[in-house]
Amino acid sequence: PSNVFSDPDAAAMDVMLAVGGQTFTAIFLAAFTAGGIGSSIAAQASVARILYAMGRDGVLPKSFFGRLSRRFNTPVLSILAVSVIAMGSLFVTLQLISETVSFGALVAFSAVNLAVIKHYFFDEARRGPEPPVEVCGRGEIARGLR
Repeated sequence: PSNVFSDPDAAAMDVMLAVGGQTFTAIFLAAFTAGGIGSSIAAQASVARILYAMGRDGVLPKSFFGRLSRRFNTPVLSILAVSVIAMGSLFVTLQLISETVSFGALVAFSAVNLAVIKHYFFDEARRGPEPPVEVCGRGEIARGLR
């Protein structure tokens, strides 16, 4: 075997072919496909439930996201919204998707940090340093976990 692959994006297939031949490659491809489908279904179901919870609580439009199907008792409209977005991923490159996810994570973590600064600096007007022992002694971490 070498470290030169015909397609770097499909290098695993070349490795499986070199290791175990056509039969092993077919088994690998079947397991890889089943794992991808199972992972996608689990991700879509969990995101749809999160969208439903946000709609139910009024964070997102309740008329669309906050409704359950009477027949299945599932958030059908949220599932459809997630499915449409997932199907849209068929028309963009993997690089664009990974860059978008990385940018989204950066924005989300930045928003959380700014919210913490707003909460402590502006809302509670805590502008001075506090000794770590005093913070731990008041049990703020334990109260936050409730």
